[in-house]
Amino acid sequence: MILLLLAMLLTMALVSYKAKHKCIRDVNSVNEEFEKFGLDKKCEKLQLNSAEECNAFEENSKMTSSEEYLDLQLDDCAQYIENTKVKHTSINEKDLPLAFSLIAHRDASQLSKLISAIFRPWNSYCLQLDSKADPKFIKLMTKLVQCYNTVYPNATIFLSERQISVVWEHISLLEGDLACLEQLEKRNSEWKYFVNVAGSEYPLITNHQLVEKLAAVKNRIGFVHSMFPWAGVESRWKYSHQLPDNTAQGTATSLFGGYYKYGPYKTDHLKAAPPFNLTIMVGVKNVAITREFAHFVLFSKTAKVVRDWFQDTIVAEEHFFATLATIQVDGDGNLRQEFHQLEQLNSFSMRKTLWHDKSRTCQGKVKREICNLAFGDLTHILEHNAFVMNKFDTKLDPTVVDCLRYSVYGIG
Repeated sequence: MILLLLAMLLTMALVSYKAKHKCIRDVNSVNEEFEKFGLDKKCEKLQLNSAEECNAFEENSKMTSSEEYLDLQLDDCAQYIENTKVKHTSINEKDLPLAFSLIAHRDASQLSKLISAIFRPWNSYCLQLDSKADPKFIKLMTKLVQCYNTVYPNATIFLSERQISVVWEHISLLEGDLACLEQLEKRNSEWKYFVNVAGSEYPLITNHQLVEKLAAVKNRIGFVHSMFPWAGVESRWKYSHQLPDNTAQGTATSLFGGYYKYGPYKTDHLKAAPPFNLTIMVGVKNVAITREFAHFVLFSKTAKVVRDWFQDTIVAEEHFFATLATIQVDGDGNLRQEFHQLEQLNSFSMRKTLWHDKSRTCQGKVKREICNLAFGDLTHILEHNAFVMNKFDTKLDPTVVDCLRYSVYGIG
């Protein structure tokens, strides 16, 4: 009995020791990787030297990344924006103004960090918030947008006027982006490219670097990841998919947390073949598209037919832009699908995701096969070349985005 008790006490002490020293072990590990790869931009966390310092730093980061702290900071809009903005390194950014769609259903702190990174007064921003999100989240984001409008009264930044219940894998994700695109098209006539991001993402390059890449685009479309479908992916559109019946007990999509829990299910109803005998392409949902192509997406008869057809499929956001980018319509209205521009369309990735089965060990937490990133993943994150990295969660680890911010923008 005594030996068992001693073993339990030893185990508890070991667990406590590991927990106490995890932060500084992660710091030392990332520092070693930085040295190995010749990375020299070290954020404040990477300069800590002891377990005590590290644990205190993490506790402070949790506090300053809380929604309560953000709410207090927004009481002084000018000071908040001054403290969080990034420097604009080149006037050339103004020559190619961008329009952003941001979709989010939670995590105000993460979304605020994303906005502070990509906001420029000459760009345009539409926030599509999940209509079933926590009212406190929506109230806080309303306050944030009001702050930007107060400090930059001539800027275009607004909450979408469309009420959309955003559900994972459902057409609502695509419709959220398109709703913002429609409003951005009406509200500002100056932007040249439309870019869609999610609140859980964060840039790997600056706006200026993205603009440089877009300025060099040689096609009329932009950057749209588009690949031929792989075996089995057609199950996404072979059968009609529907959301659970709202009247069924416990399945209402209006419940908080319903973004993931109440996704679409496959019915027994076979869908009609794709319109115009199209090959349905596959790609990352994030795009950077020209205003000309955006107009085609919103207003052409072809795009409207394709959009309607996708309504009862799943993961439509990974197919809609990827398919439309391969369509050519001549002056007589004749449609053909061409693939010779795929190399150009895929020449730069707008988003990277660390999938559990295709990446190194995830230092954060794997959810739905995706690595939700933590500080220990920092070096792996910086190895990738894309506009944004997915996926970050303040509750899991707020320090990884703060350190990534320093690596990309040179500020903490």
